[in-house]
Amino acid sequence: MTLGEPEVQDAVAKFYEKRYAGSGFLYHSRIVTQMLEGIKFRDGRYSDSVLDVGCGTGLVSQLYPNFDITGIDISDEMLKRNPYKWLKAPAEAIPFPDATFDFVVCRSLLHHLEDPRKGLAEMVRVLKPGGRWVCWEPNLSIWNDWIRKLSKFTKRFSHWHRSFLPHELVGIIQQAGLTITEKRYHGHLAYATLGFPDIINFKLPIWVGRKLMWIDEQISKTPLAITGWAVMIRARKEKEHE
Repeated sequence: MTLGEPEVQDAVAKFYEKRYAGSGFLYHSRIVTQMLEGIKFRDGRYSDSVLDVGCGTGLVSQLYPNFDITGIDISDEMLKRNPYKWLKAPAEAIPFPDATFDFVVCRSLLHHLEDPRKGLAEMVRVLKPGGRWVCWEPNLSIWNDWIRKLSKFTKRFSHWHRSFLPHELVGIIQQAGLTITEKRYHGHLAYATLGFPDIINFKLPIWVGRKLMWIDEQISKTPLAITGWAVMIRARKEKEHE
């Protein structure tokens, strides 16, 4: 039987406590920190309203408890493990008015959607003019292509789970009306060795994990950057007069 995305996410929710522990937490928290760079700070608090689309168990809210963050997700089991502010809703039908949020976070979500363009259109709709959007998605590179294909035979992924070619993801974002401001590749060594301890746990010491992430940062400054397992893209929604 082919499982739909809600059923898949319900099934894997129990693994996230292990994924976000030890070196796994070190890695994923670093990614979230980089994604949320540039949040506005005023009068002693963060003033931007943030929508975390596909919030899962609430890692973004956990790392930034002083942010005004609202999460949405479709998985009951994920949300049961999320003690922060959330609503159950799909990315393709976000239950907020137009131009509600200053910042939209889309962490490892688009590749789970049957129609990424529809989900992205909704994120753009609820983003304020001048607001910022950031995603972190699998990059279809020579390193991860065969592993992604093998993963199709597990129950951890729905049948439309995918990785994106760099130009494909850029095209989807631009077609949604966003202006890309940064593209950064991630995860040459650290992604595979630290990112999924619930699947393969190398039990690496924290200092080794930090070293691997440092090596990844150096690789990202070279032409080999494009071989990364994932890509982070920042974009903004232009103001109407622009």
